[in-house]
Amino acid sequence: MSEADRAGQCRPETRIEATGRGETAARLLHRVLRDMPRTAAIGWSLALRQTQGEMRGNQLGLLWLVLSPLLYVGAYLALRAGLGETVPGAAALPGGVFAIVGIVIFQSWFDALIGQFTVFQRNAPLLRSIGMEPEILFFSGLATALFATLARLAIALGAALAAGAVSGPLAVLGFFAAALAALVSGGALGFAIAPLGVLVEDLRRAVQSLALLLMVGSGAFFAPAMLEGTVFRDLLALVPPASFVEVGRSLLLDRPAELWPALLAWSAASVGIGLGAAVFLRLSIRILAERFQ
Repeated sequence: MSEADRAGQCRPETRIEATGRGETAARLLHRVLRDMPRTAAIGWSLALRQTQGEMRGNQLGLLWLVLSPLLYVGAYLALRAGLGETVPGAAALPGGVFAIVGIVIFQSWFDALIGQFTVFQRNAPLLRSIGMEPEILFFSGLATALFATLARLAIALGAALAAGAVSGPLAVLGFFAAALAALVSGGALGFAIAPLGVLVEDLRRAVQSLALLLMVGSGAFFAPAMLEGTVFRDLLALVPPASFVEVGRSLLLDRPAELWPALLAWSAASVGIGLGAAVFLRLSIRILAERFQ
């Protein structure tokens, strides 16, 4: 079945309601929340179909999902060995357990952010052709990132369990909750800027070029104690994924978490940004869709 045929089948379910001249942001927000179960279900189906297609054409399959964090951990261990130094908070852990736990939480955030660019570039024409609600693309990108995140979280959890660093089931639940919160936060931020990435192609490249800088700045390779007494310790809370990395890793590895206030603030801000982006896109989608070719 062609893409056009599939789009035609989606037409009755996904057509966005007409926005009248007197439509207010509050009424649009109500529509976004009212439609959320349906848009989430459609987004999940879209992500599942696209992920299955990618896996069929990928000879390494799920192996690609874990190669990236493992390569970063290898670089981290080589750097530590070369410098002959230990990282505060990591010295008691064998191998790259400290690093891989931080890296997979960061990647859940970053993959969700970049995933929004990908899903908008692939499906933006449907916003015009069948009137698809923009939130469907948000949930589709989020679900695609979730598939990769769960595999990586399992690898990190297995490494922590093998090292005997996990205190119990509540630690595991806290770790997964922080990683999923990071996923939603990254997805919400991506949802707010990804439509511009369809119009300005270099925007996606600019964000991707910041990946390593954001990873280092997020504390994936170090604990906040390393920055104690410096201005960078205060700036750490301003890096979007840093609080999710620090709190999630601290919960899993039974260490005191220092960035709880920043995590709660970024979580609340991300929800607001995501809902605000959904309302804005519903208001302006007919103008933007003319450029989504």
